[in-house]
Amino acid sequence: MQMLITPTVVTLLAVVRGASAPAKLWALHALWVIGNVAGPTYIQHVPDTQSTMLAVLLQDEAYGWPGLRPTLGRLANAMVAVMGPEFQLGSDAYVQTKAIIREMQVGGGCV
Repeated sequence: MQMLITPTVVTLLAVVRGASAPAKLWALHALWVIGNVAGPTYIQHVPDTQSTMLAVLLQDEAYGWPGLRPTLGRLANAMVAVMGPEFQLGSDAYVQTKAIIREMQVGGGCV
């Protein structure tokens, strides 16, 4: 399974960056599932996943997508779980996650 994680995550992140809203939601959901299943194996993909999540949140049309905020919230939670003890106050992962949550709160999200 470990051999499949990197190409799958890279493909799903590309879908999130360039597809239509429904495809983005499914790709984000798939990333959440992979993050939960892969655990520490996913750590190398956390920075790319977080930057992609933030980019999605900063798109104007993102505020009209039903289900986007809960999906991003679940994915952010999965990234925190994947990082485990490496998720420390002041770390890059912490700062990125805090920015994602802040943007969700400002945009009327469900956090």
